[in-house]
Amino acid sequence: RSPLGSAPREESVNMVLSSSEELAELQRQAAAQEIQRYYRGARERKKTTEVRRAAEREHMEEQAAIVIQAAFRGHTQRTRYQSAQDYLQEVRAEEAAAKVLQAHLLGYMARKQMEKMRQEQEHETVSVKRAQAAANMQAESDDNETRDVSRLSASHPAQELRKRCQSSQSLALAYVSAIGWGDTTPYNDTARFIAAKWRARRHVLGMSENEVADLMANVTGLVQYKQVFITAFIHGGRILNICAPALAQLGIRQHDHQKIHFSAIREIQKYCMDMEYVPSNQRYPDKVEDTERHQSAFQSAHCSL
Repeated sequence: RSPLGSAPREESVNMVLSSSEELAELQRQAAAQEIQRYYRGARERKKTTEVRRAAEREHMEEQAAIVIQAAFRGHTQRTRYQSAQDYLQEVRAEEAAAKVLQAHLLGYMARKQMEKMRQEQEHETVSVKRAQAAANMQAESDDNETRDVSRLSASHPAQELRKRCQSSQSLALAYVSAIGWGDTTPYNDTARFIAAKWRARRHVLGMSENEVADLMANVTGLVQYKQVFITAFIHGGRILNICAPALAQLGIRQHDHQKIHFSAIREIQKYCMDMEYVPSNQRYPDKVEDTERHQSAFQSAHCSL
């Protein structure tokens, strides 16, 4: 074999070997690139998974925190609401109890007041009945005296009118005196004397039109004028302020009848309105010219009423 023939072969072999090594090197590089690609993909997928899981965990924690906060707030509000409801129930129970107590107290006070008014009314009714009985008895006595002196009355009309005026005046005085003193005997005491006048005045002020008409008919004996007082609404407050000319306006045209009526009315007015007035059949206790003592007695009697 010729050495010239072996040289090209070696060169070709070397070339083959070098190309094989290059190929192997290329294959190794390709394999390394493929491995690196798979590694980078796995690393990125792992990182992405971890980021996604962290985000999901954070979202779940936020949702859990929201749920917990909502539950806590609901519990707090329910507790406050229940406390407010309990407080309102206690307040309502206390108000109901207070209303019941007030109702019982007001009922008790009203019953006591009604009992007191009933007793006062009974006392005044008894006094009125006694005064009416006294007035009726006096009227019967006057009728008897009138029948006895009927012959003289025709010849002396002025004297008869004077007697009838005095009779109506005395009957009116007996009525208001009986109202003022009631069952008690007149005392020799200034305060009680004025208090009796105040009781009579209060009773007269509370009289209705019918009661005034009955009173005037009893004390004057002129029954035909009862409807005049009722129609004109002459109650107790007006009878204390009426004057003589007003009787003609009411319908009492006859002069002697006017004088008889006004004699009784004037006696009632003086007894109830003038604290210094002393009736002819009574004596003012300790009658002296001492204005301060009379004023103090008047104030004490007014306060006692």
